Amino acid sequence: MIRNIIFDMGRVVLSISFRGVMREMGFSEPAVEELRGILDRTDFWRRMDEGVMTLDEGLDFFAGKTQYRDEAREFLLHYDQYMREMPGTIAFMKDAKAAGMGIYYLSNFQEHTWKRIEQRGFFALYDGGVVSWRAKLLKPDERIYRLLCDTYGLRPEECLFIDDFQENIDGARQCGIHGIWYDYDNGMDLYAAAWEYGIALGEKNVEGPAC
Repeated sequence: MIRNIIFDMGRVVLSISFRGVMREMGFSEPAVEELRGILDRTDFWRRMDEGVMTLDEGLDFFAGKTQYRDEAREFLLHYDQYMREMPGTIAFMKDAKAAGMGIYYLSNFQEHTWKRIEQRGFFALYDGGVVSWRAKLLKPDERIYRLLCDTYGLRPEECLFIDDFQENIDGARQCGIHGIWYDYDNGMDLYAAAWEYGIALGEKNVEGPAC
């Protein structure tokens, strides 16, 4: 029986499109494509998520790789302000919470942006969670899933994890946690997906991409 639901953050609870954010910031298309390419080709983003690269180091690295230095710095410093709450997921979380289920987060995220994200009102729904920069671990490393379960006394077989990357779902399953791959690009009915695990909550609500 599922007693706890664990949520990833980006593209599950908060919408995010790197190109979309850059365009909202007013960057030129050449700047958007160059900066997105740097994010694809380098690992500094993951190192910041892991908490082994500081914000200043990340800013220096990112800006040092491009002619669009100001844009690189602006994006890295402020991208989280363009991450919007996904109403369908928030409604699902509220329904699950009202039904007595435990609500947790498990996310790869950077320190400077996480400290702002966790001030948002929906964080009151969580019973706890683990974030990568603090744990110094990244999904899909099995240790981060075990850390979450050990910290909060959760039984893996009673947990359902929702994430937009299949490799992260696979990592959870290796630890005995059930998983739902969240299809952000094509929209997702969390209520119907949860029903497959015996979870009956509220009205169905399909959430699609926002950027």
